[in-house]
Amino acid sequence: MKLTGRIKELIIRGGEKISPLEVDSAILSIKEVKEAVCFGVEDPKYGEVVWAGVVLDGLKKGDKQEEERIKKALNRALAKVGY
Repeated sequence: MKLTGRIKELIIRGGEKISPLEVDSAILSIKEVKEAVCFGVEDPKYGEVVWAGVVLDGLKKGDKQEEERIKKALNRALAKVGY
């Protein structure tokens, strides 16, 4: 998959309007995240779903404990913006 930019500034998931900029900001608030961008991907059930490309800083490949910690931090960050 190759990303070239966002066509629109909203992701509509099952009628819910999601701001990619808010999701990007939430992901970037995690200290181990160096770069992030989210985008909508077509989905037959919901219309679109949110995906994100993330570049981590300092995570060693296979470090499952750190990976789980980052996932929990991401869930908390996204809950703050309502996703």
